Amino acid sequence: MDQIKIWNNVAKNISFYTLKTADRIPEASGVYAWFLPLWLYQKDINKTLHFVQQAMLYDSDSSFRDSTKGESVRDADIEFNWDSVNIRVKKTPKDKRSNFENWDSVRNDDEAYDLISETLMKASIFSRPLYIGRTNNLKSRYLQHTDNTQERNSFNIRFNEFVSNYNQNFCDDFDNKINITVHDLIFAVIKVNSHDNNIITDKNLTELLESALMKIAQPPFSSR
Repeated sequence: MDQIKIWNNVAKNISFYTLKTADRIPEASGVYAWFLPLWLYQKDINKTLHFVQQAMLYDSDSSFRDSTKGESVRDADIEFNWDSVNIRVKKTPKDKRSNFENWDSVRNDDEAYDLISETLMKASIFSRPLYIGRTNNLKSRYLQHTDNTQERNSFNIRFNEFVSNYNQNFCDDFDNKINITVHDLIFAVIKVNSHDNNIITDKNLTELLESALMKIAQPPFSSR
């Protein structure tokens, strides 16, 4: 394996698509991932970070999501000799001090704001993917995920549920709500073609890759 060749040509092998470029998605076998675009919601970097943090805390196992708040919680019983204690654990982001005191000056400077917002959007692929999957037809799978009418479209349902719960619990009024759907996410694909179909099929190869990538990236909206 020639690593230099791989990295020199990586831009040719991985592609990123949005709603406006979805018609270019290849009808090929491959693995794919959904990324949350790092928009500056309401031109507020703190709101953006909070929304992204909450998305990364999502638990795709519905049995551990609070039905009213959409938060990831777990109940556990601790047994003693004569008594037991029930505790509820909730996932929360670990807050660390960040130096955003000069954000107001950046937001009011058109050139500085454009530079920050454009760089953050490009850096969306630095973040943890929301969902990872594999398919024999990347274009068809994109259309399945963005189709709100499909009852079995679990990723679409889960993501819409998360956004709805976030707006209900963290946004005071309509103007502060975050309006985003699966259509607004970034769809990244890597085409996978086996060199010798007598040794391994595309389906087997993509299944193996999907399993490995999910364990590495641990996408919050994917099921194990």
